Amino acid sequence: MLRNKEDLTKDRDSSGQQLDFTKKISKEKSVEKSRKLVGTMLLLTAGLSFSFWIARFLTARLKQGSLTSLVPGTKLTFSLPSLSNQIPLPQRDPDLNPVFQTLFGNKQGNWSAYVHLLDQESSPWSKDADLPLTAASLIKLPAVLTYYREVDLGNLDPNTEYELIRQDLRSGAGTLQHEELGYTTTYQNLASLAFNKSDNTAYSALLRILTPDLINQFISSLDLSATNLEENTTSARDMGKIFEYIYLSPSISSTVQEQILTSLTNTSFEDRLPAGLPQGIHIAHKVGTETNSISDAGIVFTPDKNFIIVLIADNVSPQKAEATFSQFSQEVYWELLNH
Repeated sequence: MLRNKEDLTKDRDSSGQQLDFTKKISKEKSVEKSRKLVGTMLLLTAGLSFSFWIARFLTARLKQGSLTSLVPGTKLTFSLPSLSNQIPLPQRDPDLNPVFQTLFGNKQGNWSAYVHLLDQESSPWSKDADLPLTAASLIKLPAVLTYYREVDLGNLDPNTEYELIRQDLRSGAGTLQHEELGYTTTYQNLASLAFNKSDNTAYSALLRILTPDLINQFISSLDLSATNLEENTTSARDMGKIFEYIYLSPSISSTVQEQILTSLTNTSFEDRLPAGLPQGIHIAHKVGTETNSISDAGIVFTPDKNFIIVLIADNVSPQKAEATFSQFSQEVYWELLNH
């Protein structure tokens, strides 16, 4: 049956209304979907914020060593131990014995070594530390320290003038030997030159001022059993005792201690133990050299640990043995400072 124009018009109106309704429903669904998405995002943001707050809260309580309830007026039935009471991770103590074995195990000649951490209760490491060996200029240490002890006791005035005589002149290290007879200097300058420049003439003059008997009394007072002024011998352990005396002895005034350490720092001989230390690390030390002997002994100062280090080699070529000194101080430094 044919449909008339009026019926067709009604159909078109009905279809248009249905299309408008469909669009309205689609729009409402889109808005509802957007609302749900926004709501979900808000919930996620709130949840994350709360989680971060809880984490910060628990971290703060853990650092304090206890945890209380989040609800006012209630208590938790447990508490967490303080972090400070936790068992620390095991740390290996420094061990220099492998260093000694590697460096000196197959060396020709007689090698004596001694290392001791200061300001800590620890036993020293050593190799043949009691063996009497050639002291060379290490023997100047007990002599000059005797001078400083007499200054502290008030028995000597460091500003007293001294006039060089022919019997004082000694060849070898130092420049005082080149001064004219009658050259005038002070007791204090003689002591500084004997330490910093290892000046043999300054040392000879100090022997005349102090007398060997007074120096031997000082040697006995520190129980330096292998140190002999006349035979020019000492041991690595005796040198260790001398530097412990400089560093720890209450009988040394702070003024004299500073003078001693200053004279023994930045010396004319920085190519042995100092050469193996990092830049900026200071060592107050004294060297010794003879035809078949080489030595160096001192205190190394670091921000964390101070330690005494001594190395003496006898029956060796000083030129060939010198490199071992810097290698020794380098390995000792890193072994001690890394543990």
